[in-house]
Amino acid sequence: MVTTNRRLAESTRVEAFSDGVFAVAITLLVLELHAPEGKGEFLSELLAQWQTYVAYLAAFLVIGVVWMTHHALFTRIARVNARLIAQNLLQLLLASLVPFAAGVVSDSQRMGERSDQVVAVALFALISIALSLSWYWLSWYVEETPELLIDPSEVPALARSRKVQLFAVFPPIAAFALAFISPLLALAILGVLPLFYLGSLMRTERGIE
Repeated sequence: MVTTNRRLAESTRVEAFSDGVFAVAITLLVLELHAPEGKGEFLSELLAQWQTYVAYLAAFLVIGVVWMTHHALFTRIARVNARLIAQNLLQLLLASLVPFAAGVVSDSQRMGERSDQVVAVALFALISIALSLSWYWLSWYVEETPELLIDPSEVPALARSRKVQLFAVFPPIAAFALAFISPLLALAILGVLPLFYLGSLMRTERGIE
């Protein structure tokens, strides 16, 4: 167990800052949706962007569900220390890269060649892998430092959730490998991944209540 004699900060300020980062990141995603420009061709141009919509939805779900799990964890944290803040910043850094990855995927689908699409989806998958691992690391540290929690008795339930969420890293790994064969199928897998997080979160909530 990690202990400290120094005064620790309240978690509300860290959560408020994090919420702001998530809000900005999820808002930036819409900038990758482009309005049609061809006169009399609005419908065809909108339909032609369907792969961009897939990327937008996948990115929106990734950020949205990460925010939900982040909120669920921080509502149980009473205090934060320097290490927890640093790990939280790493997760925010990776979350803020999701709009960039979605933009790369969008551009590759609209005007890139197949090789560009492979690179774009592989990049999205790598960021998703890193985001999953950063969340696992953050959850693990909270469990190993129960004095940060409002109720340390919740550690076993959080540990069960973390072990389940470890499997969430495998879909983006599979998507990364599949990107070199079928970028679109790999993108679909990345879109389904957040649903795994959501199911895990709901199970955790039921287990803790």
